Amino acid sequence: MAPSMDIVDDNVDKKSKSTTAAKKVGTPSASSEEASPHPDMSLAQDIHRVMMVHSSTLSVEDATAIIGMDPAALLDKVISRVGTGGKSVEEAI
Repeated sequence: MAPSMDIVDDNVDKKSKSTTAAKKVGTPSASSEEASPHPDMSLAQDIHRVMMVHSSTLSVEDATAIIGMDPAALLDKVISRVGTGGKSVEEAI
């Protein structure tokens, strides 16, 4: 018999498995009419850039050349959009 990727767990009661579709939990954040087929990813991109500089994957000089602003100014821009949950920026970081 050839090897298989199927996992068989003898400890699972086969009768208890449900064949019905899973119930939806919660509500979607936007209805299909309101959802954009191309969402604005600028915040995610800015967060990624901040993380690249913070992790030293990207130097401050290179980041400034790529994004056209100082990484500290970019961090302030991200924090102003996201918020800090009532903490100072230093506490949030």
